[in-house]
Formats: sequence, structure tokens, C-alpha cells
Amino acid sequence: MKKIAVVCDSSADITNEAAQQLGIHVFNMPVIVDGQEYIDSVNYTTEQLKDALDNNCKVATSQPSPGHIEQVWDELLQTHDEIIFLPISEKLSGFYSTAKMLSMTDKYRDKVEVICSRYVAYAQVHLCLEIKQLISEGYSISEIARKVENEVVEEAIIVPYDLNTFKNSGRVSPAVAALAGLLKIQVVLKFEEDGKIEQIDKVRTLSKAYEIMIKEAINVENTDDYHWGIVHSDYLEEAKKIQTKLQELHQINAEIHRIRTIIRAHTGNKTIAIYRIKKLKK
Repeated sequence: MKKIAVVCDSSADITNEAAQQLGIHVFNMPVIVDGQEYIDSVNYTTEQLKDALDNNCKVATSQPSPGHIEQVWDELLQTHDEIIFLPISEKLSGFYSTAKMLSMTDKYRDKVEVICSRYVAYAQVHLCLEIKQLISEGYSISEIARKVENEVVEEAIIVPYDLNTFKNSGRVSPAVAALAGLLKIQVVLKFEEDGKIEQIDKVRTLSKAYEIMIKEAINVENTDDYHWGIVHSDYLEEAKKIQTKLQELHQINAEIHRIRTIIRAHTGNKTIAIYRIKKLKK
């Protein structure tokens, strides 16, 4: 059997150490703070970004250079026959398009499969583990790519503590962010299955926003068809309350994971989201 490396990028909100234990690889992404570029988990930490956001630093992310992508792939191909690469949703970054074009060159054709997963945050880790299971069952990298791109669905309901970071990252307009701040409005956002983020509601309090988040998240025919999770950017107490409500009121077991550097650069501190991802058909 071929040895296949399964790779996500660091927007998957998993540490290199945790990924190693699960048998997956992480491509560490660039983050830019006050004009200085760092590499996530290499020379910049989530704790540093948390402080930067609290101090109103200018924060952004960028996609890696083709040369950096090649370097990572070349190193993996020294110990693996093939690579399956799952970058952040193409609706949120140009990283997918760059990696896809590079994978189609003569150097990487039939060796690297870049998959348009439309996933973001810790949901990518779930998908990596399902892909590892498909590899163990003998699926080829091209068969896995078709299966994932035809079947996977992730949706998330997001409640940011405020819209400042979303505004700075271009996810909402400055006018909308300013109006929400002026009127003390909390917005409820949805990460759609096509990978885009849309506003679905606006309310006066965080508690009401969390009620709507739960209601929207469970609005599916059969909750057992999904993996469930809660992600938060250092708002663990509230995340645990939501986890308890999902369990006690809806019999949904949702894992809790921390939003790390790359996603936090766009969502800000104290954001909470519930995600659901459709289980792949066997």
C-alpha cells in the first residue's frame, strides 16, 4: 500500500504536536501583525495574537508563497509516495487556488491531490481523520478527492463578541461594524456549505444570540448524521454552557476546541461557533 501524507493547514486549529499524535501533518500559515510577517506556531503563538488583538494591533493573514508550498511538499515526498492536501475553504482564501495550480504541474501531477473541502477550523481535522480511514480501506487519492468534494458539508453558526476583527479582515463592512457597535447589537453569522460567511440575524444581547445560534445549528433532519463541535477564542466558560444545552436539551455531544491563530485573526477574541459536518457515506 502506498504511503500517503494527509495535510491540513494551520487554520485547522490544531497544534503540530496534537496533529502528530493523530498521524496528520500541518502546513503552518503566515500571520501579519502591524506589518511584520510571522509563521503560525513557528515564531508566533496564539497567546501573542490574543494580546495583539486586545491591544488593537493591525492583524491580517496571507497565503504562503509557491516556493514555501513546494518546500513543504518536497520534504513530505521524501518519506511518502503521495500527498492529500486540505487547505482552508477557497471562499476565505486564495491558498486553495495557488496550491491547486501547483499540484497540476509536471513535478506534482499524480503525487499531490489538493482537495476543495470548503471546511474551516477544527472541522478540517475531522475530515483528515475520515480521509485516513478511506486510505486504510484502499481508496486512491483521486477517489478520495472526488468523494470529499461531492459529499462533504460543513456549516457553522458564529457569534462574535464584537465585529472589530471581522471588519478589519474585510468580512463585514466598516459601516455595519460601526452601526452594530453604536446600537450595541450582536450579530449571528453563518458559515455556509459553499464556504461563504453571511449574516442571518442581529439581536440586542449575547444570550439571545447564543439561543439563535443553537436553534439554527440543530435545524437539520437527523442530528446523528453529523459530527458536532464548538469552537471558541478564549471564551471557554460560555462554550461549556452551550455544550451542556446541546447535550441536555438536544442529546448532541459536541466537542470543544480552541480557535487558534489563523482563524482568530479574522474572528477576534471571545468568538463562539457551533459547527456541524456531514459524515462521509461508507
